[in-house]
Amino acid sequence: MEILKNMDRVVIYSFLTILSWGLFFTGFSPAGTLKPEDIVIVYNSDFPESREVAEYYALRRQVPAKNLMGISLPQGEDMSRSTYEKKLVSSLRRFLRNMEGDNFPRCVLLIYGVPLRVLNPTPTKEDLMDAQVASKRKIYCLDTVISLTRALKKIGLPVDKIDQGEEDQLESSKKLSSMEKTDNKEWIKRAMEELRNAEKRLSAGPAENKRGKDRIALNSIRIALLGFNPITLKVISEIHREPTPRQQGRIDVLQLLTNLKLRELFLLKSGVSSQSALELAAYIRVRNGVIGELEFWLRRERNFLKKETLASVDSELALVLQEHYSIADSIPNPFRRENDKNPLSGKIREGIVMVSRLDGPDSKVAMRLVDDAIKTEAKGLQGVFYIDARGLKSSDEKGTYGWYDEKLRSLYRFLKKSSSFPVELDNQKSLFQPGKAPESALYCGWYSLKNYVDAFKWVQGSVGFHVASGEAVTLKKKNSKAWCKSMLERGICATLGPVAEPYLHTFPAPDQFFPLLMTGHYNLVEVYFRTTPVLSWRQILIGDPLYNPFKKRPALKMEALPAGLAIPDQWIKEKK
Repeated sequence: MEILKNMDRVVIYSFLTILSWGLFFTGFSPAGTLKPEDIVIVYNSDFPESREVAEYYALRRQVPAKNLMGISLPQGEDMSRSTYEKKLVSSLRRFLRNMEGDNFPRCVLLIYGVPLRVLNPTPTKEDLMDAQVASKRKIYCLDTVISLTRALKKIGLPVDKIDQGEEDQLESSKKLSSMEKTDNKEWIKRAMEELRNAEKRLSAGPAENKRGKDRIALNSIRIALLGFNPITLKVISEIHREPTPRQQGRIDVLQLLTNLKLRELFLLKSGVSSQSALELAAYIRVRNGVIGELEFWLRRERNFLKKETLASVDSELALVLQEHYSIADSIPNPFRRENDKNPLSGKIREGIVMVSRLDGPDSKVAMRLVDDAIKTEAKGLQGVFYIDARGLKSSDEKGTYGWYDEKLRSLYRFLKKSSSFPVELDNQKSLFQPGKAPESALYCGWYSLKNYVDAFKWVQGSVGFHVASGEAVTLKKKNSKAWCKSMLERGICATLGPVAEPYLHTFPAPDQFFPLLMTGHYNLVEVYFRTTPVLSWRQILIGDPLYNPFKKRPALKMEALPAGLAIPDQWIKEKK
């Protein structure tokens, strides 16, 4: 069958890809030792000021001339997906792969003049037709999940105690006519809850139930829902925890690479024909159950509709060396600490390029960033750390307002205990008001959407970011009060923010980003890639990637860092 041939081809390709990473990336340095020769500088060749900034940075940081690359790009802040792939990605990928020797670059620095955003591609007529097929199959799978959930509610109950009204409490699957009216995550969550409840009832019930028809029924439903592949349990638990609807159907790239036997999942990255998709869905159902098939059709529908494909150029470009991956949604960042124990993390990380940007409202601001970075490194960053929480009730649920607000307070408590660096916390709903934050060296706070509050007197070399949905939507528009642009205009040296709605959980956690930076062991881009949650998404880092503000005067001891946060020595392979 066509599908089996495709599977074999993709499996072979996947293994070769992983092996090739090891061959191509033998020149990586250990963490914390990013050098000028490790950086490739990309500028807009159609924009003279872009080249000027690129050459200035190369001169100031002694980046080899061979590491500069000019590409003809649009001069606005947006670029089409087609232009991104045909001009930027193809040229840069070829450039990187042609750079051989001991100093293979592991960081790309985008220069003032390179667009911020990659726009959503427009679905073709064929895309829309395929999306409609995927939508129908998705609803069929969801219908099955609901029916199995109904059946689970009866298992383990005596016949005379089964509440016939419970079935009516679940919506009829006939009403589920469109994806927009269906919360797939909620139904999966219900199914898993009922599966656990049925198991508890059987365990606590009469012995005959444990071995009888109910046990057989429970095992049959479990296989129908989850298939024969135990890794599906991990997928479901992630869907259960994910805080935003856009993460429905998300496939963990690290999981895929560590479970190469799940060959069908690689085809989600490389694409399959409509006929092959139907064959593949049947195979997935056997391996991963109806929930696995539901996930397959969800992602296929989203891919064809080109949903959630708008991204920052920077975050997307981290995957420049990967030729096959879904552009819909984000992918987990493999540099995060939770992936350190993954047996293939080293290989995966070698295939990711760290990206930052030297940018601002004009070329003078962009050049100032490197000047300030170099001067601050020589003397050490001094001033006050301002933390602006909102006084919200703490929450353990990832992605909620209470969850992020508690991280700000947690950072404050940690620094008061472990560092002598001056720190002030505002735990009120209102923000720091104008003139209330003198000698601002570090900052993290929220929430004033695209409306900068001029509370800060930024010291040279200052670093900070404001958590809101559109603070890097523009760095150029004159009347914009977005935080990234405004902070750069007023003197901050490094910041980060989203070019479009990013969702809260995609911001670096402040209680990870700042402690790691304050040790003085790591430079800016390494700290960012250690703590940013996802790639192929919407955040950007603005600043000199080599910048280490605490290099001369660490504000935090390495042993004081939260467990596992320090970058392992083998985070990136040593040079040979």
